[in-house]
Amino acid sequence: MKLTKAQRNVLQKQFELAFQDKELVTAFKEDYENIYERMAQDVLTQNGFPKMTEINDNVVEMEIKPKSDVEPFVDYVEGSDDIEDDDDFEHIRTDGSYFIEIILERENLRHTNISFRIKIDPNEYLEEHPTEQYLAKEMSKAYDKNELEKHVKENSEFKEEELREYLVDEGFPEDVDLNKVKYSMDNLQLTDSFTNIAEMILDTGRFSSGDRVNSFVKRDMYKIIVDGKLYEYDFRLESDPHELEEME
Repeated sequence: MKLTKAQRNVLQKQFELAFQDKELVTAFKEDYENIYERMAQDVLTQNGFPKMTEINDNVVEMEIKPKSDVEPFVDYVEGSDDIEDDDDFEHIRTDGSYFIEIILERENLRHTNISFRIKIDPNEYLEEHPTEQYLAKEMSKAYDKNELEKHVKENSEFKEEELREYLVDEGFPEDVDLNKVKYSMDNLQLTDSFTNIAEMILDTGRFSSGDRVNSFVKRDMYKIIVDGKLYEYDFRLESDPHELEEME
C-alpha cells in the first residue's frame, strides 16, 4: 500500500520511539544472542577485560541507534505486504513490538549503529573476578619476605613440628621453652610461583564470590603460603643449649 505523507510521519514517529525503547536491546539479545555476546566480549577484551568476562548490564550496556534517520525503516514497511489498507495501518501504528521487529530484521540492521558503553573499570572488575595472572600480580606486589617470616614464626605447626624438632636435633631438650631460643631464618623463599599459587587459589574456590583481591591478599595470602608450607629456609641458631641450661 502506498502511504500518505501523514501516514509516513506517523510511522516515522513510531520508529523513533522504538529506538528509545529498552525492549529493542532486549529483543536484539534474544534474537542474536551469539552475535551480541561475541560483540560485547570483543569490546571488553579490547578495553582490558579478561577473555570470558561475564556479560551483563552491570559491566557493559548496548545501544542501538539509527544510522542516519528512520526513513529506511518506513520505506521497508511501505514495500512490504504488512499494510494493505487503512485498517492494517491503524492496527500496526499502535503495536510497539511491530516496529522493534522491523528494526531487527537482518536486512535492516545495516541501517543501525550498534555501540557498547562500558560501565566499570577493568581493574575494578578484576578485583572481584580475578584471573590467575591478575591475582598473581597483586600477590607479588604485596609480598614481603619479612612479613612472611613473621607469619611463619607465629604458626603453631611450625613451632611444634619444625622448630622444636630442629632444636632437639641440635641438643636441646624436648620440653625446651621455644620463647627463650634465639634463631633466624636465612634464605627464606617461596617454593612455588605466584602464578601456581593463584591457580590453586582459584581452582579450589579459596577466593569467594563477593570478595575483593586487595582484601583477600591482605587477609589470606600469608596464611595460605604458611598452611601449605610453600616456603623453604635455613635455620641459623643463635642460642646454645648448654648456655640455656645454665640460665635456667
